[in-house]
Amino acid sequence: MAPIWNREVGLPRKLVVTALVTLAVVHAYELKVTPHKFAYKGHITDFGDYDSDGSMDALTYEVKGNKSNVYIFPLSSTLEERKPLTMIEVDGRVVGAIGADLNKDNALDVMVVLEESAGKYHLMAFYQNLETRELEKCWSSKEYVDPSSVEEKESVFRDDDNDGEYDHINKEGEDKDGDDNNGTDDEKDNDDGDKEGEKKDDNGDTDTDKNSDRDSTDENKSESIQEEHVSENQSSDKRVGRDGGYGFTSIYPLALDINGDGNVDFLCQTEDKKLFVWANNGGALYPFLIKDIPFCQFVGEIEGYIPSPHSSAFVDMDGDCRADLVLMLQHDDKRYLQIWQADTDGTKMTFTRDPKNDIELPPNHSQVSFLDINGDGTTDIAVPYCIVVNTSDGTCTSGNNVAITLNKQKPFCANIWKRHDSSECRKATELCTRSYFKLEPLWPVPPLNASLPSGFNFLGNKETPITVAFGDLNNNGFPDLMVLAKNAETSQAVVVVYRNAESKDLSSIHSRTFEEPLYIEIEGGENFVHRVSTVDLFEDGITEIAVFSSDNSSESNSVARFYKEVTLSTGLFMKTMVKGVLEAETQSSMKAFSAGYNVNGPTFKITVIDIYGTKSPRCSTIRAQSAHSPLLTPYAMFGLGRTNNYVEEFHLGMPSRSSNYSNMWISIIPNCSVMAIPFRLFFPNEWTVKLSLSPSKDIFKILITMLTCLVCLGMIIVGFDLKERREDSEQEKGFRQKFIIN
Repeated sequence: MAPIWNREVGLPRKLVVTALVTLAVVHAYELKVTPHKFAYKGHITDFGDYDSDGSMDALTYEVKGNKSNVYIFPLSSTLEERKPLTMIEVDGRVVGAIGADLNKDNALDVMVVLEESAGKYHLMAFYQNLETRELEKCWSSKEYVDPSSVEEKESVFRDDDNDGEYDHINKEGEDKDGDDNNGTDDEKDNDDGDKEGEKKDDNGDTDTDKNSDRDSTDENKSESIQEEHVSENQSSDKRVGRDGGYGFTSIYPLALDINGDGNVDFLCQTEDKKLFVWANNGGALYPFLIKDIPFCQFVGEIEGYIPSPHSSAFVDMDGDCRADLVLMLQHDDKRYLQIWQADTDGTKMTFTRDPKNDIELPPNHSQVSFLDINGDGTTDIAVPYCIVVNTSDGTCTSGNNVAITLNKQKPFCANIWKRHDSSECRKATELCTRSYFKLEPLWPVPPLNASLPSGFNFLGNKETPITVAFGDLNNNGFPDLMVLAKNAETSQAVVVVYRNAESKDLSSIHSRTFEEPLYIEIEGGENFVHRVSTVDLFEDGITEIAVFSSDNSSESNSVARFYKEVTLSTGLFMKTMVKGVLEAETQSSMKAFSAGYNVNGPTFKITVIDIYGTKSPRCSTIRAQSAHSPLLTPYAMFGLGRTNNYVEEFHLGMPSRSSNYSNMWISIIPNCSVMAIPFRLFFPNEWTVKLSLSPSKDIFKILITMLTCLVCLGMIIVGFDLKERREDSEQEKGFRQKFIIN
């Protein structure tokens, strides 16, 4: 098959010539499509490992009138076998879904986002039944009880011993997920009453121990359990009143762990622009205003409101390996990124904002990305924007750019042969310490800018935000840029691929730049909705470009194609992921080395030594975003380049409210998948890592070279041995002659 970059895609002749010249000069990528085509129904919305088989699956949704279907397809699904792992039907119009472990049983559950009306959404949670492997509806943000009519009880978010487990859970033998439930709920409550009697709180009041059974196959039982949690355990002084319209949200939710308890929470906003959080206690979700979240406080003022669509994130910005909260807010007709730095006193999370760190976004911008672009171990920011927009449909007409600002923190001690002072730079063992940080303004003059060639515009509109994707196609440690675009003349959709290369501009203060683009033609007409992402499809450490195409006229006709780089020799890699915080190593966790678990906010940092002996850090926060289907994988891929050295330092930081929230391991070999198991969450010294090794792609060359060396070494040894024997024989003959003569 001909290389993708020089196929006919309706490009101007000048651009084709430019691409050819670029290939000859900078050794650009050559991308070829893989034989595998992933067939699915509807629109792609998220990734996750649903059946715990170690292979990644895709969450999709399909709207059919007043009803919608949500599917989970294995990425191995083909046109001949388009069979989902599971399917759920819901009333209403689904606009997205988030894969997460909602009840801490190490199984993938689904939070579905449904559109009630324009700009008004509600949430619906489906838990995975571990016995039937089916999804069951267990919670809806619209189904609630007015707290004013409920007797005030002890809070379900109480943790007096500060061990990370809430006190309403029986910690001395009963599984907190209710897996030990034998018989009916009434029988269970009677047994608990006979054995333990009534529990008393600090004031002497009594409270009955309530337990929920998420694994029940009876949907009505699941709903009654949820109502039991609400009626018996809610705290009316800080819980948000349901009569205030908090069953709905005006934005897509952001999945995060805002109070550092290991449970996934959801940041939302009311129609009158009040921020609140659906806080998760491991068994149920409760709404709290942003200022009243248990074990959490905000220092500073949240100026403005979150617009829709938005790109808020839960990502480490100050280098301490603890995820910070980045809010996209609209204020005074401008949009900003407000960075709330996370810290803790050991008992609660504190988020603090410095207005000097606010970042103004360019006009007509779209979805923001957070990643380490220049390979210095800090989180940078990239945002697509355009100068001129069609006001009727929101499409870009000219000035299509991607603005990039690089995060500047306390420098890293790169020279391994020199002794450094901690006041001058950060040592490799101090990578998870807070640092000052500075991000240059994105507007009006971006520090770095990647522009689409003339004749191409971003592919996106008001309903479908413009998205960009990043992935390290050759594992050199620097992520490349993928942009969805269309030919302005032919409306042909293409993926524009920019190579992240070393800057040759001596006048530039930045060491990286994005080279002249290559083009991938996307099949499908104007009715198709296209998304682009990067995945490790074949689980071999090589990143492929995934292009998803969904036909609006026939949503069952959806297919994804995968493209990989074939000309350059790819470097070594390290694939990192986190197991859920519920329990230690299990047999199922060892099967998930390829896909990982959907955990939001873990931050990895590693150090890499190049062939010149220079050490440099890398960083990545797993699943930092969830709004508007950013298509982030449950793992992080680190390109290590061509060095064969060990990864000398390997750091993991979790969004925990404990003062000890990170751990470091040393000397991990390259070309491996690393599963970090942060159990118990508040005790990092008990965390463990498991490695799964991947043989090098040049294994046969290595074997041939090794055998050749052994043969040569053997021949040398045999030669020296024969020479020594010959010399010994000559000496022996001379001795005999002298002896006979004498």
